[in-house]
Amino acid sequence: MKTQQKSRETEHILAEKEICYITEWKQWKELWDKESRAEVLHSLLHFGFGVAINDHDEATDRICLYLDIADMRHESFRPFQDASNRELFPRSAFGYELRNTEDLCKTLVQKAYQMLSQNFFKNTVEEDYRAPSWLQLAAHPQVLAKLFWFFRIDNDGNIPNLFSSGSEHYIEIAKDFALNFCLFAWDCDGGSYSTIRGVSEEVKKIFRQVRLDTITVLFGLEKLDILLNRYRREKIDKKCMEKLEGIVMDHKLYLPRMGLYGEEYRKPHTGEEACLRSRAAQVLLILRTQLAEQKRFDEMRKLEKQRREAEAKLNSLKS
Repeated sequence: MKTQQKSRETEHILAEKEICYITEWKQWKELWDKESRAEVLHSLLHFGFGVAINDHDEATDRICLYLDIADMRHESFRPFQDASNRELFPRSAFGYELRNTEDLCKTLVQKAYQMLSQNFFKNTVEEDYRAPSWLQLAAHPQVLAKLFWFFRIDNDGNIPNLFSSGSEHYIEIAKDFALNFCLFAWDCDGGSYSTIRGVSEEVKKIFRQVRLDTITVLFGLEKLDILLNRYRREKIDKKCMEKLEGIVMDHKLYLPRMGLYGEEYRKPHTGEEACLRSRAAQVLLILRTQLAEQKRFDEMRKLEKQRREAEAKLNSLKS
């Protein structure tokens, strides 16, 4: 009897529990779908990238789900209106003062954002000659489409998901990713990313096909200046210029009022007018000039070559 009592006293309390862990992504998703308590959901988000995946499809599914959760559209959350539960708030949790269920949702959004930044957006490859750690997953059509959705611009031309995460550190990681994601599309076949190893022609082709879409992201990042680079400028076609012009003319700016002092918030009437307040408009006009001048020089060289050939032929006929 004494031996049995002593055994119970020395036995660790956890030995009484059947402890296990989440073995695979499918199990994680089942738990996520069934759960509604913020503390448990927060914990699931923390460990989601540590769960085993069975194939590439599950890896893309995980990235897309985290991007969905990390989206900053707070206006889409249902407002807290259930009077019977009002005594639950306010309370302190997750390092915040929570006033309502919307605040609970925001903590989950921020947690998903943090885990994305640490496990996907951040390039963990240190060698410059190797492909970024995010490249293969980003090239998947489903993830690619979701990334352009995640980095979409609002009516003011900003990218909400790069300004509202609540953590400057994670925002900077995401901004760096977004910029390099766009740069890869322009430089994968001639430029800063052209010499890296282990990138298939299929991946390069996928990114070349989305160059047009990256213009919107670069606009939101205020990084359209990178297109002024000579080697990137050579890849700009008519569709790219039309896209850039559409973005410039479609967004409101604080512009001078006609016949009055002060300014008004409106769309510009011309690209030249937009140059007063828009760096994107300035880039557009510089590109127009550069492309026009390049076309002029190309035509002059062509004509000069024809002149020399004609002169050489004429001299040969004279002799």
